[in-house]
Amino acid sequence: ARFWAGHLDLDALAWDVRWGGGGANPVTLEGSGTVGEPESSGGKIPHLEFNVDFGGGDANIDAKGEFTGLDPSAITDDTSMAGKLDGTGDVKVTLRSYATPVTADSIDVTGRVDLAHSHIGGLAVDTAVVDGTDKNRTGKLTELTVEGPDLHVKGTGPIELTDPGRQDIAL
Repeated sequence: ARFWAGHLDLDALAWDVRWGGGGANPVTLEGSGTVGEPESSGGKIPHLEFNVDFGGGDANIDAKGEFTGLDPSAITDDTSMAGKLDGTGDVKVTLRSYATPVTADSIDVTGRVDLAHSHIGGLAVDTAVVDGTDKNRTGKLTELTVEGPDLHVKGTGPIELTDPGRQDIAL
């Protein structure tokens, strides 16, 4: 396989990349960079650091940053989830066999998201933390905390996102 390397520097994006092709998997791409102030899903991402690695048939994405004004209904396509999310995230996502159709079964996620002064579906959220893992639709919530004027939730435990699924979350 032949590899190339480059650097892209735009107003809101700086990205170092190395790529090549050939072999059993159509492309190898490794990159890292930072993003500042782009608008996404009705909100802004003031700062985002990321690393990507498309190699060996899987896509591995690490992202850490902050977001403001993100509308959850734009992501879920569910207007009942309309609101505004402000917070930070530190997540690692693997898309297994990304060259085939991506399904819930082919996505692994681990990480933490912290919210502050947010609104989701008409509920005010003063602070929230979701920290956990999910692989093959089975995972663990290390920490779930949601605090608001009408909401006080704390929990940990295993989760299964299968049908019918089993949740043994201690609340």
